[in-house]
Amino acid sequence: MNSFIQLLCISISFCYGIGIGFMYHLIDKISRKMNLIFRLFLYIICVILLAILYIYVIYKVNGGIVNIYFYGLIAIGFILFNVKKRQI
Repeated sequence: MNSFIQLLCISISFCYGIGIGFMYHLIDKISRKMNLIFRLFLYIICVILLAILYIYVIYKVNGGIVNIYFYGLIAIGFILFNVKKRQI
């Protein structure tokens, strides 16, 4: 994997973490008044769909090679989104 593809995957992972944070807050806002079982079902479906989407994007960009720091950048993006969301 050359450096351009690696930087592209790093930026995709970071942006994906921000997107996961946004989706989490959106689903939380929508499902507050719903039944607990339906809320849990909604979270599970969204996690599965987001995981499939991430695997598909990484597969298209670099042939499906996932490094451990990609997951770290997803977590950093998610945490930064949550910190910024609470400051607003």
